[in-house]
Amino acid sequence: MPSFHLRSPLGLAFTFGFLFLSSGGQQVPDDQFSRRGNHVAAVLGDYLYVEGGEIARLVDGEVDKPNPTRPVNSTFSIPLNVAWTNKTVVFKETPVENEASMDHASVWTNDDGSGGSGTKMYLWGGERAYEAVTDEARNPRLRVFTADGRGGGSWGHEEVPNLDFVVRTAGGAGVGCGGFGLSLGGWSNKRSDFRVRHDGSMPVPGLVTHRITSSSASQQQQPQPWGNESAPMHPPFGTLKMGRAVCLPTVGGDDGKATGLAVFMGGSALSRDSTQGAAAVLFNTVTMYDPTRRRWHSQVSTGQVPPPRMRFCTTAARSAATGTYEIFVYGGGSTLGLDEEQPYSDLHVLTVPGFRWFRVDLGTADASIHKRQDLSCTAVPGTRLMISVGGWENSRDSKTWSRPDPWTKGIGVFDMTALRWVDRYDPAAGEYESPKIVKDWYQSRGLASVEWSSEETKQLFSSMLVQDSATTGGTGDDASDNNGGTQKNGNDSNNSSTNNTLPAIIGGTAGGVALVVLAGLLFVLIRRRRRQQQRQAEPASSGSSDFGGEWKQAPEQASLATSQELASLTRPHELASAPKTQEMCAVSYMHEMEAKQIQEVEGSGVVHELDAARGGGNTAWRQ
Repeated sequence: MPSFHLRSPLGLAFTFGFLFLSSGGQQVPDDQFSRRGNHVAAVLGDYLYVEGGEIARLVDGEVDKPNPTRPVNSTFSIPLNVAWTNKTVVFKETPVENEASMDHASVWTNDDGSGGSGTKMYLWGGERAYEAVTDEARNPRLRVFTADGRGGGSWGHEEVPNLDFVVRTAGGAGVGCGGFGLSLGGWSNKRSDFRVRHDGSMPVPGLVTHRITSSSASQQQQPQPWGNESAPMHPPFGTLKMGRAVCLPTVGGDDGKATGLAVFMGGSALSRDSTQGAAAVLFNTVTMYDPTRRRWHSQVSTGQVPPPRMRFCTTAARSAATGTYEIFVYGGGSTLGLDEEQPYSDLHVLTVPGFRWFRVDLGTADASIHKRQDLSCTAVPGTRLMISVGGWENSRDSKTWSRPDPWTKGIGVFDMTALRWVDRYDPAAGEYESPKIVKDWYQSRGLASVEWSSEETKQLFSSMLVQDSATTGGTGDDASDNNGGTQKNGNDSNNSSTNNTLPAIIGGTAGGVALVVLAGLLFVLIRRRRRQQQRQAEPASSGSSDFGGEWKQAPEQASLATSQELASLTRPHELASAPKTQEMCAVSYMHEMEAKQIQEVEGSGVVHELDAARGGGNTAWRQ
């Protein structure tokens, strides 16, 4: 494989010419702003940085022509240490000199997982809009942004020493975790890596890993700074398109020291040689990777599982009071392969280690406002707030660019504790606490109801001591009437008085209890056979809701038919009765638009907990 560090004069001329046409001030006045998307975002210090992507603006009610969007060649920052609304917030702009912004890149930070944020932002991969081949594609390198602590910073590069087994991709599921930068799947073409000689885009399987920190643990596991892992999921090819990932910093690792666990979800599984004909990756199985131990895990989830989607955003927050993580999934586009990539407006929450999904009822009146895909959402460390930036409805519909975002500047703020959109960002909003619906579930059902997919996965989360939600208190859910009315749990109202009188009750009824037990045993023996016969004849009961108001508890076997936004819903096959499955992630193949069934994929023999193989990544992309 030849080196690709040399830049041709023609390539340089084209690159700088394209940059010249799209450079300059990138801020758009609010009255001209239409849409933003395909960017990445990360928290560094007291600022949220937004990098790359595209922006659409309106001039006299019309978008730019011939292309409705323009690449964004500036890095913007949003202050997190002062209060603002999306009308009053002021972006700080750092022009990107002699570089091309990218769509669908992977972003990592050097956050150590201590609850703060890092000082550097790493950008891997991506592709330039409108078929442009840039110097980044001809000379694949890692871009590094160093923050200056004042909302600005500077860009630099790190060379990739061994490009024989590392491909520069776009559309991968990227996250920084445990001192590593991770990017799972994606595709490559001449706009992302000029070495790729393929008509259209080529799926790239596997997991690209980059050791960000120089800790002894990370160096021991990966002596070389770059690696390429095999990824034992999404059979038969192990590909993924437009999935998303988050990091749980206090899980994973060896010797009782947590170093981080990456969680991958959503997106589409691809064939070996085409990004078309993608199959949906279901959310009822959660795929995880421990970068320190180089181990893959999976766990079946239950509850109100989100319908399949890609191009969504996700972020995670940890409650210090309960010790749980909640992963928020918002927006996205349908994976049905229709002409229109139907956008979603819903928001779902997965609690870990309960692996239970909850659907947030935002109200039908807000559906059109919240529909968006190709966006970013970021939980602000130390607060209960999540910031959503950008997104558009349907990238294949030319009119989507001329429909202005209902949110000024494309910015929305979500209260992750109260589960509602709010009209301002305030750093004094308070620390994150698990939503009431999550606390109630742990109190009424709890970890005893979790059916672990493997003993090793169970041990992985055994160190997470979930505190009793009844003792954590908190006022974070006082605003829950904005999301489906008040919620009451029958175990909450009389806890105090019950605890005070419990000894007297036990002493006064001990003899009576013994007599009742003897009578009950006799009664059970007489009626056992009759009851067994009745059970065989009766249909299964659907049960009742555990919660009141507009919250609806889903059955243990999750159903995909809960969403009202899908134009055509498919019914999955029933899960196997065995507690362990051979496939790490459920995959649905949809061959035609009219198909109503999700075809089962034959077992590939992949075991959940596999040692990932270093190096030797797929090389079918090379000429």
